[in-house]
Amino acid sequence: MLGFILSKIGLVLIFAVAGFAWWKGGAGEREGALAVVVAWIVSLATQALSPVDNRLQMLAVVDGGLALAMLVIALRYTSVWLGIAMLLQGAVLAVHSLGLGKAINLREYYIALNLSSTAMLLAMVFATIGSWIKRSKRTAKEVPAPPSALAGAA
Repeated sequence: MLGFILSKIGLVLIFAVAGFAWWKGGAGEREGALAVVVAWIVSLATQALSPVDNRLQMLAVVDGGLALAMLVIALRYTSVWLGIAMLLQGAVLAVHSLGLGKAINLREYYIALNLSSTAMLLAMVFATIGSWIKRSKRTAKEVPAPPSALAGAA
């Protein structure tokens, strides 16, 4: 029951971060959000369609694809926060590598995966906030000052 509740919280968190990035982020954050949502959908399909004994390996491949996508996005937009998100996704891959081919405690494995994935989502939130602030400052500089009341009186 707790696992079901935590998975639903994770689902809400993913879509909240993706929605926030899409709403307030720049192009890099939007592409990152799209990559996260696509990876989530592919991981659900992988869990449903892959055999139980290969499931962890298949999920590692999906997370590797997400890490590669985040790397490309971070390099394309030269965003420090998206680079940090990519490094945190690399931590997810490190957790996967610990679990491949060994008898592991699945509870600890999933806790480590969820913590590193949550940290990656937080980095995306900070990337979005940074992009939003930068865009707001740029927009404030471009807006002309209102004409003064004295200029109308002359």
